[in-house]
Amino acid sequence: LWGTCNKPDLVYNCVAVATPAYYVKYPEKTFDLDFTVNKNIIDTIDTFKIPLVHFSTSEVYGKTWSEPYTEESDCVLGPASKSRWIYAASKILLDQYILARNMDCCIIRPFNFIGHDLDWLPDIHKDISAERSWIPRVPSCFLNSLLTSKSMTIVRPGTQKRCYTYIDDAVQGIISIVNNWSKCRGEIINVGNPNNETTIDQLAHLMGNSWLELTGEVAKVPIYVDGVDLYGKGYEDSERRLFSDEKMKRLTGWEAKIDLDTTIDMTVKAAKEEYTS
Repeated sequence: LWGTCNKPDLVYNCVAVATPAYYVKYPEKTFDLDFTVNKNIIDTIDTFKIPLVHFSTSEVYGKTWSEPYTEESDCVLGPASKSRWIYAASKILLDQYILARNMDCCIIRPFNFIGHDLDWLPDIHKDISAERSWIPRVPSCFLNSLLTSKSMTIVRPGTQKRCYTYIDDAVQGIISIVNNWSKCRGEIINVGNPNNETTIDQLAHLMGNSWLELTGEVAKVPIYVDGVDLYGKGYEDSERRLFSDEKMKRLTGWEAKIDLDTTIDMTVKAAKEEYTS
């Protein structure tokens, strides 16, 4: 496989489709990539005994919430009739498979890593949008609206809560896992910033305020829609994804430092600098 090249010291496996609009529209393709293709990748990595950092997902914690998710929390997904959950089902099955193989691996569960180029922006990247018949994730949709003077679209009721982690923090967190490999090998670890929890409504408000400070332009009033109308039949949402980072801190000594306001300001500023003249 490696030919004359040196075998890698470590592999980061980020192969996945991580967009709810895609899961709903293409559930079979989602399963094929997120389980079948990944299983083949993992089998190869394990055959050559290469250490692996595998990206799982916070989606595996499902739709219900009662207390901050730990890595040992139950994973309660929605019904099989809601195809949104095929992504989470594929990923939790893959987590089980990796652990069953007792690989030299750490499984991480990212919580809403965010940056200005998280996804493509439909009205900015016309060439990419023409090839894709689904919409990007929420922060990118909001950026697209701000950059093109359109109303942000919010899925009702807008009180859904998520924790956002700026990409610089996320990268440092993953590096800290590699730097503490003897402690983290064989573990599942939540990676993110539980202090940066906010509602979708408030996310739109914060991004609009950041845009106003940068440009003097007031964001248009958001439009509220039902999730099924925006994403399609089979969509279902979860109300909250607050999690515990205690295991991460215990094993690596690392915790996220970039607060929510700074996260939003840096994301919006970087998008403006890149996509406007």
